[in-house]
Amino acid sequence: MTEAERLVLKLATDAFDSEEKAWRWLYEPNTQLSNQPPIKIIGTPEGVRAVEVVLNQIKYAILA
Repeated sequence: MTEAERLVLKLATDAFDSEEKAWRWLYEPNTQLSNQPPIKIIGTPEGVRAVEVVLNQIKYAILA
């Protein structure tokens, strides 16, 4: 697992209060990420940042 994957998994687990739900979310297409699964775009710093923004919106119940 890459450093980016570990970071995103930690953020997702925190947002969903469950590692199982976090893993599921990481592999589902996301409309806020151009219908890409988050796991597919975290290979770049920009992708990690985009996923981080979505997770913070989920965690803090911010509507996009």
